[in-house]
Order: sequence, then C-alpha cells, then structure tokens
Amino acid sequence: MATTIPLHHWLSHLILREKRRQDAHKREANGDSNNCIKKNKAVQLEYIETAVSVALLLVQSLIVNTSLSLAGQQIAIENFSVVIDGDIDLEENPEDENLQRIIESVTQLKFTPPLEDDSSTHAKGEQQESENDDLLREVGTLLHQLFCRGIKPAAVSITDVYSPDEEDSDEDQWSDNEQPGAEKGRTKHSVRVAQKMLRRMSMSNQDEHLLSFGVPRNLCRMVIDLIRYEGGNEDTKFRSIEGVAEELMQIISKPDLFLYDSGAVGRTGQLSFGSTLYGRRNETASFLRAATLVSLDVMETHSKQLILVDGLPGAGKSHFVESHIRSSSDFGWIYIHAKFDLQSQPLSVVTSAFNRFFVQVLANRNEQEYVVRVVSYLQTHLSSSSIVSLCDLLPSIRILFPSVLRRVVSDDDLTAQNEVVAEDEFASSSQMSRIRLQILFKKLISALCSVERPLALFFDDLQWADDRCMELLSALLERDHLQELDDDDDTHCLFVGSFRSNEANDMLLSHFDNFERSASVDVTKIQLGGLAKVDSNIMISEALRLPARLTSPLNNLIQQKTTGNPFHIITFMQSLVKDSILNYSLSDHRWVWDIEAVKSTSIDKTVLELLARRLSQLPDDIVNALKVLSCLGPKVDDALMKYLYTCPESRQEFITCLDSAVEENILEKNEDDSYSFAHDMLKQSAYAIMTEEEKGEKHFWVGMHLLDNARADTDELNANIFSIVDQVNAANSYGVTDEALHIKFAELNLKAGKISIDVSDFQSALSYLKAGLSFLHGWQDGQYYDVSLQLYESAALVSYLNTDIVLMQKYLNILFENAKCFEDRLHGYLVMIQSLMSNCKLKEAMGKILFILEGEALLSIFLFNQSSIL
Repeated sequence: MATTIPLHHWLSHLILREKRRQDAHKREANGDSNNCIKKNKAVQLEYIETAVSVALLLVQSLIVNTSLSLAGQQIAIENFSVVIDGDIDLEENPEDENLQRIIESVTQLKFTPPLEDDSSTHAKGEQQESENDDLLREVGTLLHQLFCRGIKPAAVSITDVYSPDEEDSDEDQWSDNEQPGAEKGRTKHSVRVAQKMLRRMSMSNQDEHLLSFGVPRNLCRMVIDLIRYEGGNEDTKFRSIEGVAEELMQIISKPDLFLYDSGAVGRTGQLSFGSTLYGRRNETASFLRAATLVSLDVMETHSKQLILVDGLPGAGKSHFVESHIRSSSDFGWIYIHAKFDLQSQPLSVVTSAFNRFFVQVLANRNEQEYVVRVVSYLQTHLSSSSIVSLCDLLPSIRILFPSVLRRVVSDDDLTAQNEVVAEDEFASSSQMSRIRLQILFKKLISALCSVERPLALFFDDLQWADDRCMELLSALLERDHLQELDDDDDTHCLFVGSFRSNEANDMLLSHFDNFERSASVDVTKIQLGGLAKVDSNIMISEALRLPARLTSPLNNLIQQKTTGNPFHIITFMQSLVKDSILNYSLSDHRWVWDIEAVKSTSIDKTVLELLARRLSQLPDDIVNALKVLSCLGPKVDDALMKYLYTCPESRQEFITCLDSAVEENILEKNEDDSYSFAHDMLKQSAYAIMTEEEKGEKHFWVGMHLLDNARADTDELNANIFSIVDQVNAANSYGVTDEALHIKFAELNLKAGKISIDVSDFQSALSYLKAGLSFLHGWQDGQYYDVSLQLYESAALVSYLNTDIVLMQKYLNILFENAKCFEDRLHGYLVMIQSLMSNCKLKEAMGKILFILEGEALLSIFLFNQSSIL
C-alpha cells in the first residue's frame, strides 16, 4: 500500500516539522540563546539533508522521462507527486508522529508532464541546446524551492547589458592608442566591466539569499549554476540532467565532505587526502577473490595464495593492500606487515614484524584465548629447544614460555627433518641452518592462522629484500618433502608481496617465475598504473571538498602532468599550495586556483626534486628532525626517542617537530604513537637533501647516542645492538668515525655477527663481520688479539656458510698466519675440513685430518667433543 500526494503538499509538511522543532527549542531555551541557535542549526541541516534526498529522486524521475523531449516550461513543482510507503492519513495539521512518517517514508517521485501543445515542434540544433539550458534552469528553480522552503529564486536578468552570444571583434583586441575609434572601444570596455560587476553582484546576492536559508555552499553553487546567470564558466556548467543527478549523489554519499560546512578545515590551508582508495575496481576484485579462497572453510586443494602487486613508485601499492586487509579485520583476519627498506637488514625486518604483531596481541585482553591456542600449538609441535630458538628470533614471545626458557634443553625435534634435506649425507651446515629457520616460521604461521582467524602476511617493497628473505618466502609457499612430514594446514595464510616494477632485479624476478611455475602456489598478479581521469577527479574533488564538476578542469591539467600517479598528484597539488597557486579563499569559503598558473607549472623535475624543494621550505628544526628520522628504520617509537634524547625538554622539542611534520602530511602518527614517513619517497627525499658528510654525521650522532644510553644495561645493549652497528657502519661508509673507538666498533660488529649466525642470517652476519674487520685495519696483536682471532674465525665460518669459498680461504690464510698456537688455529681447520666434506672432497678432508693429527695428538680429544660438527 502506498500513498501519493503532490510534492508541494509534502514540502509544506517538511516546513511544518522544521517550524515545530524550532518553536520547541525556543520554548526550552530558558534564556540560553546560544544553545537555541545551535539546536536550530541542527534542525536546519536536517531539513536540508531530507530536501537533498528528495531532490535526487526528483531529478531521477526526470531522467526516466527524457524520452518525452521535455521543455523547460513543463518543469514545475505542481507536476510532481511524492509516493509514500504505507497508508497514511493526510490530515491538514498532522500529529508529530504522523508528520514524521509523511516526511521520512518517501520512496519515489513521479513526474506528470502537462499535455503538449499540438502546435509545438521539436527544436533542433542551437534551439535544442537552448531548450536544454531552459530545462536545467527550471530544475535549478525547483531545487531552490526545495532548499528555500518553497520560495522561488528572484527574477534577475542582465541580458539587457550583455548577451552571451556576443563575440568580441578582432578590433577589440587592439589597444585604444592603436585602434581607430578608441572612444568607442573605451565605451564597450566600460560596458563589459559593468556587466561583469553586475553579474558578480547578482550571483553574490543569490548566494547570500540561499545561505540565509541554511543551504550549504556546494548546494548554493549547484543552484546558481543551474539557474545559469549569464557569463557562467563553460568548462563547469551543467550539460545534462544526468550530471545533476551525479552531483547530488556525490554530495549525499559523502555529506561530511560536501554537505556540512568545511570552512574550518579549509582555513588551515592544508590539503587532506584522507585514506580512501580511489579507482582500482578490477584490481580490488582480483585481490578479494584470492582472499576469499584463503578464508574458505573447505579447501579443494592445498595451494597457497600469493598476491604480487607491482607498480611504479607512488602508485599506491602499500595503500592498496592495507586498505583491503584492514577492512577485513572485522571478519577475524589478522595482519602482519613486514616493510623492507634500505636502512635495515632484510631478515630483521621480517622478525621485527612478527615481534610487533605479538606485542600488539599480548596487549589486547580480548585476544587471550587466541594467544592460548597459539602457545598450545607451538608447545605441541615444537620441542623445547626449538621454542628457545624461536624466542631468540622473537623476544616478545619469551613471556609466553617461562618454564621452557628455564630449562637446558636438547634439540631433537628437527633432527629427523634435517635428515631428509638431501640425499647427500654431507649437506652443508648453511643449508641445515636455513631449513631450521624455515621450519620454525612454517610452524609459527600454522599456529597463527586458522579458518576462524585467517592471516595476511604482507612483504612490502620486496625490491629491497635479499635472497635469504626470498628463499624464506619460497619455503613458506612451497609444499615440499619437508611439509609432508606433518599434516599442518597453513593454507589459511594469504601471502602478499609488493615491489617497484622499475627496480625489480633478476634475483627477485627469478623467484617470481618459480612461484608461477609451482603447482602448490596460486599467483594473482596485480599491476597498479596511474588512476583513470574520472578517479583522479574524484580524489581531487574530495581533497578540495568541491563537486567533481567544478574540479574537472583542474584535474585535466594535473592528469596531463602526473599521468594519474596518486603520490605525484598529491605532491604536485601540495606544491601548488606552497606556491600560492592553489589557495583557500576566506571570502569565497572554498579552494580556488589560477588555472593559467597551473598550466605553466612544470613537473619535468623528478618527484624527489619536487619533494626536496618542499622540504627545504620548512623551518630548520623540522627539517633537521626529518633528517634524523630518515637515517632510522621504517618507524620511530617512544622507546627509541628516549635513547636519542635523554633530556625530556629536548625530546619534547623533537616530538613537537615531528607533530608539525604530521600536520604537513610528511609524517604519519601511528596507533602506537610511533612516527613514520607518509611515503617511502618522502623518506628518500629527506635523506637525499643531506650532503655525504652530513649523512655520515647524522648516522654517527644517532649511533653514539644509542650506544651511550644503552651501554649501562646489557639487555638494552643487546636489544639495540643492530641499530647501533647499522648507524656506526653507515657513518663509517661516509667517512665519519672516531679512530679512538674503532676497537669498540669492531667488538660491536662481532657481537652483531654472532647473533646473526645464531638466527641463521648468514648474509647479515658476513656484512657485520666485514665491517668489524674494516675497523681493525688488519690483524691486531697485543690486547686486541682475541678480537682479531674471533673476527677472522667467524668471518671464515660465515663465508663458508654463504658458499663463498674464495673469501673463506682468504680469511683462513690470515688466521693461520697470525694465530699464536695450534688451539687458536683449530676452529679454522674445522671450517676448512667441513668445507671439503660438503663439497664431496672426502679424500682431501681425511688427508687434512691426518696431517693435523700427526702434528698434534690433542686434536683427537677435541674432535671427539666436536663430533656433532663433523
């Protein structure tokens, strides 16, 4: 059952409800006029929200009737009727409840055109275009009546002084001094000035008239542009009824941006692009298809799902992935994000990501049941010694296994798995260590994910990952003979990788090829290019809080200059703001721009240069803070800032600078109060603006502050050892160091190298040990003999584990030449023998053993104690 009433009757009910509520507020005010005004504004806005919804229905009813060749004179409020859901009593002065039903139950508007005059003919050409303008003008009149409580717009015409069809003749382009009849030219010029002033006065008066009824400014512009006071902008004028409907839908869909007053936002002079994902509809469908397969309860196959997202820098790869994963958190998904960068060792990026995940989960009381399940799984499927190894990788989980860590344990659980690594019984120690690491992560992922709690594991910026991390990812994806030893099902883990398409190396592409050829991996490839013109226009429209129709000319230019790259669009628009080409007008209460200046603004420079120019315009203290931040990892939290700035006042000054950078959209403040750059390219730019010497000085300053403030506490030193040596080594690479501390730096690198060996990160270990040796400047005797001995022993071992036999032999030669006694050379001999055996040179290995035994009988005792190595 439905009830139909004329639109103007329904409008009278809407006006009646507003009046009743305002009268009620006036009675309840008790002299508090400010509170009454505030409530009445809310009532006004509620009226507008309802009127806008009905305006959209009205326009849609006209679209349905476009086949009738409507003329402007046919569009009047009397030709529309409102369809209300339900049988409603249409009394003249309804009660509040019935009045509310009449207003809120509108489902449709019907348009009933009057009977056509038989003498009328269909217009063609220019006449048809004129009739379309008349039609749009009448639509504007209808919207004016809806928004302004039934009042029609004032009849204002300036056609007596200006005709839009009148073209300036060529002679008007001449100056008065050069053109005959200059007096006549001046007269025409004066007329044009008068026309322009009158036009602006007319539009301003109409704007003020609409504002007096509480009509938001975007709706004011819509009505004025529809009524089409002469001289409107041809680029932004409405051209069809469908365009009106699109703009109304945009306003209704995001009222916070387009309907409510945005003046407070604009007055800050800062653009806000928010976190909306624009466009990418086909790419989103592909992503969600793979994610759905992971979350299914019954899997037809045991294939792993891998999504590879590539694109140029600034294409929005990280934002694309995070937008979809975070929106899935309400459905039980958990999320681990490992973001590689140029400042951190790749494997430490992975372990840090898992560490952060456990810190967050353990802090959430709602996840206690989930944590208990994870702990139970790990205790069931890993031996005590493997749990100890896992705790060494992820210190944040130590609290979960107190009883295990108090015991001295053996490592029997991985023995059987290691035995099936290869048919060659002399598989290398490096291979064993890598497999051990891979098995630990396999078990961990199986513990974390389930059909109720699917896991999304995001490896971001893979172009900066190393071969070890890619091998780990390959092992997690492949279902090989190791996985056949158990029935674990980790298919409820969605693996996602992103990389810059213009920086992918051969190693990375080789791994990708292997993934695609694998029968156990379903690869979904997603390539992100530039945004389509319509999508970039929506992005710009929402940033400027203006309807897409008004931003279209600006978008066309920005598209040409940026090819739709989202980050380039943001960077270019922010540069326009900095150069005062794009401004928030306090008089117009909107963003305005000089379109000619935009045309002439070049983006030929690289984006990094644009960003560098933008950073150089900031205050010096903010720039200095950003330089410090660019020398660190992907995030800087409060704990790290306490090491850098022990003085509370200095730390607060630093935080204030970071907060200012957040306001400039250069940094982001995360949920855990840590700070990170809004984009990798901003971090690169902040680093690039420093000279080589300044980079070295900054790294050295950071490294020494971390060292000095963590040195007193062994646990703190161990926790920050990698950050310290990374900074000191980076400073040394730029020629900035302290000769007096070189032995200390060598010892720190030795410590970092040994820790890396313990977690099977042999590539990082070799990097640290090489750095340690560089600080020694050759073998050192005397009080630094032990440091030299351990560095060369460890460097030789890690070179062997990395299968660099030539480098291993180089370090062994130096060790054998300088070691003082047989015992000091013994570890080097063991590395040499193990190298020979792993390369199936058994005869040479046995010969070396016999040679050693002939020279030293004590070796047999030592070999017995070290039999597990051989």
